[in-house]
Amino acid sequence: ALGIYSTGVEMNYRAGIEYFMKALEYARDNPDSRHYMIVLSNLSMTYYMRNDPAGLQYAREVYETGKKRADEYLVFGGAVVSAYMHYMLSENEQALRFIEETLPLTEKYKYESEVYSLYASILHAMGQDNQAEAYFAKALDHIETSVVTAAAMTYLNYASYLLDVGRYEKAVTVLEKGIKVSKENNNAVNRHLLYLRMSDALSLLGRNREALKYFRVYHDEADSIFNVER
Repeated sequence: ALGIYSTGVEMNYRAGIEYFMKALEYARDNPDSRHYMIVLSNLSMTYYMRNDPAGLQYAREVYETGKKRADEYLVFGGAVVSAYMHYMLSENEQALRFIEETLPLTEKYKYESEVYSLYASILHAMGQDNQAEAYFAKALDHIETSVVTAAAMTYLNYASYLLDVGRYEKAVTVLEKGIKVSKENNNAVNRHLLYLRMSDALSLLGRNREALKYFRVYHDEADSIFNVER
């Protein structure tokens, strides 16, 4: 819980990683080994949030353990986080393989918005924009029932896609929703990137004064996350 608070509210990924490492020490002695795997999944996603490929080893451990034990939930969770990591590394073929493995289980585990938006982003990176558009629509259909982190990530992914295809006004509308969700729920995950994309969108629309305002907010939050001391 302290790890999740550190990453989601304080934007302190170093502290989050330290808490998750401490949790692993306790989880190793727990007869229910799922606790250990859940901590590993959170640890891997924390590395993803700070754009650090070191988290891939933890994601693969969850996935491979799930396969060995025929544990559907661990396979699902490990595949989702592995897809994130490979997508971050621009290894799109591998990301696609992992995310497609999760699709039959997505509704069962109520991860529709997050999984569909990640799948759409991977498809877009591979040039399959028609399919990407369809899955972004599916992700948005489930956004009201998703957790705050997933909702913000969905808005961010969709807005990034809209910027890529030249739909700048629509991107601004989507980013406004993402920023609102993030601020109202005091969840800082990806909020700095929402500000950065908003700055990009406004700049592309020629609204440079507003773009500069959002870039300054992005810079302040990013500096808080990635400062030298942390």
